[in-house]
Amino acid sequence: MNHPYKFSAPGALDYDTLLQSIESLCDAFPFVRKDRVGRSLLGKEIPALFVGETRTAMLIAAAFHGMEWITGWIALEFLRYLCVKAQEGNPQASDFFLHQGLCIVPCVNPDGVEIQIHGAGAAKQFEKLVERVSGGDTQHWQANARGVDLNHNFDAGWRRLRHMEQKSGITGPAATRFGGRFPESEPETAALASFCRRKRFSRAIALHTQGWEIYYRYGRHTPEESYEIARRMAEAGDCLLADAQGLASLGGFKDWFIDYFHKPAFTAELGYGKNPLPLYDAPGIFRRCLPLLLEFLA
Repeated sequence: MNHPYKFSAPGALDYDTLLQSIESLCDAFPFVRKDRVGRSLLGKEIPALFVGETRTAMLIAAAFHGMEWITGWIALEFLRYLCVKAQEGNPQASDFFLHQGLCIVPCVNPDGVEIQIHGAGAAKQFEKLVERVSGGDTQHWQANARGVDLNHNFDAGWRRLRHMEQKSGITGPAATRFGGRFPESEPETAALASFCRRKRFSRAIALHTQGWEIYYRYGRHTPEESYEIARRMAEAGDCLLADAQGLASLGGFKDWFIDYFHKPAFTAELGYGKNPLPLYDAPGIFRRCLPLLLEFLA
């Protein structure tokens, strides 16, 4: 399926743009089915999109962090790519849709993305909290509107992570790396975990930035096949296989998925540079990421 494909993101993926892009994609490809993961702290719907056979679906989730919204574009464009190929009659794409399925959650953290793009006012009733803990720098905002880092809020070594955060001086709401008061304390985290429990995905990948690294291990429940899948993805995307270190090594979605389901899950760190990665990097990231994601589906 890896043929030339033109990708250009029209702008920052704020909430209005996200919804418009989803509507456009569904209008162009009627076989794409909309679903809902849940709602954010500020009440925004967290959309999900399905194609193919839902009973054997794989999951790609993006934009866990406010300033990593570029990953949402990558996820949406990957779905569009597959749909274009299936519509063209590509046998690999058509066969995949017939026998397997894919779910895309392009923006796990819509409130955090809005804050990063539009400033503290987008946090509504949490505006003063965001202004205080960010020091006025919302350009580097990662957390949700309550100052909880969603990728530190899953129930996977959370208590150890909480202790590590406290030793690092992170004791309350912050722009990044505060894991909340208890696992799944945030509606976004709880909704995604519940969604996965209902849908029973066969494998999952979380898209982040940056470094072109793939993480595939977490604890004793890491499936044996995870290494081979990760190796193929890393080779296809010219990435390193690595292990998350320090505060990034616990409490993440990939960690929870492996620990709860005993199924393969991965984190892909995309791009190089300084976060937030600029929009003009998106086409190049997509080109490099495309074969990696195709291997994820293989």
